[in-house]
Amino acid sequence: MRTVALALLISLGVYLRLADVCVATTNSATWSSETTRVTPRGTGTVTASGSVSREGDAAEWTAERQGTTAGGETWQSTTTGSGTKTDDGREWQATTEGTTEAGHTWTTEKEGTVTRNDDGTITIERDATTTRDDGTVVTKSLDTTVTKTEEGTTWTTEGTRTGPKGTATMEASGSTVKTEDGAELTVDRSGTTAGGKTWSSTTTGTGTKTDSGRSWSTTTEGSTEGGATWTKERQGEAVKSTDGSAGVTRTVNTQVTGSKAGKTKSGKAAATTKVRRSRK
Repeated sequence: MRTVALALLISLGVYLRLADVCVATTNSATWSSETTRVTPRGTGTVTASGSVSREGDAAEWTAERQGTTAGGETWQSTTTGSGTKTDDGREWQATTEGTTEAGHTWTTEKEGTVTRNDDGTITIERDATTTRDDGTVVTKSLDTTVTKTEEGTTWTTEGTRTGPKGTATMEASGSTVKTEDGAELTVDRSGTTAGGKTWSSTTTGTGTKTDSGRSWSTTTEGSTEGGATWTKERQGEAVKSTDGSAGVTRTVNTQVTGSKAGKTKSGKAAATTKVRRSRK
């Protein structure tokens, strides 16, 4: 299930946080991370730390995050969550409360379920609602069906995001195929923005076992109906240490090009995340 979760997170194009994929040990684990994101507008940074503990079929976790935007504004947030096993899977919920240097606040409520179906498939449902201090409400919903095969795993995903500007939709399908020393990943996505514009992208990637852990890389190429294109390169490495802790480094490089009203624009962005995890 860890491989499935990791592949799904990569396929959906989100930044991986250890809190999302942390593996429970006998009792508990702690983690910390540092992220730097460099764009044409400036450099943003995020530092985070958290812990997860398990007792019986239940687990609880907390996370503290703080950062600086590319524009120089600072922010911080606190997340608390809990989860438990069910007869046919598991369920979880989490609450994040954050504030910015300027005094703005937000609250995000998340909940999700993982269900093992009678036909052998796995259904993952996730919902989130963010409420800002100005009254703005943004809701997100993501439903995924996973099928395991002898060759690997396939999945389909449907998602929506509703905010003040309207509703955006996304569909995705992908597969991971086992190889002798790892796996290969392929994902196709398409969607419609809240403004009604369509887009599509394709991701290919590989994961490889190493003597000290694993490494992976993916390439995403996308385009919009307006003619804009982008390429995103991701690389990552997870290294185990002899003291029981684990270090993870992830790098994302993005190249964006496009044209509008006869003008051509381009930009680059890079992000690097380093995570350290300790087991107890």
